[in-house]
Amino acid sequence: MTPCERKYSKKLEDKTFIHKPNTIKGKPITIGHDYSQVVCIPEFSAEDAPWIIPLDMQRVKSSEIGYLKGMKQVKDLVKDECLPFHKYPTVCLGDCAYSAKDGLLAIKEELDRNLVFGARVKGDRKAYRAFAGKSGNNHPKWYGTELILNQPDKHFPADFKIQYHEKNVGHQGIKTEVSLWKNMLFKGSRDFNSIDFPCTLLRIESFRKNGKSAYEKPLWVAFYGKLRDEIFPFELVKLYSNRFKIEHFFKFIKQNMLMNDFQTPEVKHEESWCSLQQLAYLQLYRAKDLAQEYLHPWEKYLPKKSQHANLPPKKVQQYFLNIYKSLPGHHAKLVTRGRNSGRRKGELVEKRKNHDVIVKSKLEKKPKTANEPPLEKQFDSKVNSEDNLKTPKIPAKKVKPTVRKRASNPKTQSYYQSPLFPKQILSSLAMPQGQSP
Repeated sequence: MTPCERKYSKKLEDKTFIHKPNTIKGKPITIGHDYSQVVCIPEFSAEDAPWIIPLDMQRVKSSEIGYLKGMKQVKDLVKDECLPFHKYPTVCLGDCAYSAKDGLLAIKEELDRNLVFGARVKGDRKAYRAFAGKSGNNHPKWYGTELILNQPDKHFPADFKIQYHEKNVGHQGIKTEVSLWKNMLFKGSRDFNSIDFPCTLLRIESFRKNGKSAYEKPLWVAFYGKLRDEIFPFELVKLYSNRFKIEHFFKFIKQNMLMNDFQTPEVKHEESWCSLQQLAYLQLYRAKDLAQEYLHPWEKYLPKKSQHANLPPKKVQQYFLNIYKSLPGHHAKLVTRGRNSGRRKGELVEKRKNHDVIVKSKLEKKPKTANEPPLEKQFDSKVNSEDNLKTPKIPAKKVKPTVRKRASNPKTQSYYQSPLFPKQILSSLAMPQGQSP
């Protein structure tokens, strides 16, 4: 998901509070829309630019949940018979939010068929080895040995371990250790049987030459699906590290393709603009091989680094006009359009309505009926009912003024009628969940 900031558009509908990174002061939030993006990562070498292939981008409404929207997009793409994801094994990668229970339930059919789903796991969770022994006559036992992720000293031996060396951006050597545990389970609930969702759990740690950890915490990734064990562990690590290429795509379409700069009060126009960006980026991806022919003389050294390396999207966009002119059969003649007549004399235009910001946490889970009074009036009617008025009143005790002495730390005295809330009021008053008087 990526945010589209629109905090100055008062006429725009369905605005919510969204995440905004890199804030200087205050909370990392702003006002606008969220967009859920699904991309395809093509095969590439280590020297290639971070290209991706956009597949689908949809706006997340205020009544929807972001990761469930993304799961629905993935489900529709895998079910599409015109795409190769329907026939061949497909690996789908997501962030930590996509490992939620309701998100896995949404793609259960695809996991049993040809989909392998990998998601990051929080480091404070507990995983369990699937129980392999005999259970008693009662409920079958599901969970075996416990594995607390943030306590490495108590981890039982991994099923598979690999080590490999690589260089980071600063050309410094980094050793990466990968530990793998098969048939692991996370705790479920009444509506989520975790025994139906076994996973392969990976722990990825990186170390520098001096032996210190390159990052603050290790990376935990869980892979679900029927075909998860058919992929080599090193390939799983490589696949998940490529997931971060989508961040380069978000940065490019916002800085160079004006995703946040397009101002419109119409939600449909904003969604159409985001769709046009997907098509424009696809044209840049198709033209990346042709862009090397239009380099300036002082840029001829760039392809010499590697004959198979591709130029980054920003360079291809810089030379796209020359590429478009070189294509045959795309030169249409210019035709004068004429001047638009504009509005007629005396025509009145209705003013647009202002729309408030929607707070998702305050949305009611259960809609109210049309004739149902507010919650405050329901409570007042119960308190002023005849049953409550018939309750016995206990008079307050009177204190003689001669006996009363002033204390060093005086406390305010309060007199209440007892009982304040009879049992018949609380039993007959139907309170909605999550609310209080």
